[in-house]
Amino acid sequence: MRDTLYALRLPDERVRNSVQQDDSSFLETAAAWSRAWVEDGRLHHELGHKSREPILVPIQIPERRVTVDSTHTELVRVPVYVKKKLSWWQQTVMGAGYISLLALVMLVVVKALKWRKKLKLL
Repeated sequence: MRDTLYALRLPDERVRNSVQQDDSSFLETAAAWSRAWVEDGRLHHELGHKSREPILVPIQIPERRVTVDSTHTELVRVPVYVKKKLSWWQQTVMGAGYISLLALVMLVVVKALKWRKKLKLL
């Protein structure tokens, strides 16, 4: 079974606020907060994210209905396979594995033939 990857995205949020020049502004979304204020003719701005609060993002898991018998139906998760090209190193390791497996099979066959020939001579 392969791993199933889910791309989770935060929902789009826009917040807008307007205040007088001598006030401060505070904005907040599900993922971040912002505070802006004017002091001595300069605009100051703080921006932070909410790292302690988990963001709940709904995901859809592919499921399929399977009828077990005429009275019972179950939901079964369906794995989603992701095609991804292997890197050159992964391809090299897989090739070396195939060559090693072939060499092992050939070694077993040669040893079995020698053992069989030895038994016939006795």
